[in-house]
Amino acid sequence: MRRNLGNFTRGSQLLGHFGFMFAAGLKWPLIIAVVAFGALASWMVAHGLDDHHIYLVWMRIYAMGYMFMEFDPAKTVTMETVFGGTFQLPISRVETYPPVVRAWDTLLDLVGTAFAWTMFALVPAFALFYWIAERFGNHSKERLHERGASLVPLIDLVREIRRQNCRHLELYTTRPAKLS
Repeated sequence: MRRNLGNFTRGSQLLGHFGFMFAAGLKWPLIIAVVAFGALASWMVAHGLDDHHIYLVWMRIYAMGYMFMEFDPAKTVTMETVFGGTFQLPISRVETYPPVVRAWDTLLDLVGTAFAWTMFALVPAFALFYWIAERFGNHSKERLHERGASLVPLIDLVREIRRQNCRHLELYTTRPAKLS
């Protein structure tokens, strides 16, 4: 059972290594994409919806959560009109109230536009990132790396050690002495 512990070339290990390396390379581009999309979407929503539309969007979110939890659909909520008046409406009807539908459609349109702009800007940037990573990765793989100890004949090893010791001896004997 213990004889294959040093063998790291099994298929599952190679697939796991490939997956981890792929995720490590994809992490920062995805973080940048999420941050860019979030910033652009929040800016577009903040500048594209007025206070009443934001109120209607939040009422729809509240109604969706309330209905998801399967509470009483006949509960009435007080809705504000654009002119400041109020009226009662069953919570099950909030999602189909025409001003709420228009506000929700406007929100989805703004978020979709932010997504399209983000993709338009970031897809070429990610293609450039991939090209640079591939280029530098190939260049680093072309360099020769010497790994581990090399087996050399004893005569060559003794000669190299003596040469190194002589260099160190010359270095220490040619230095001027420090005066205390």
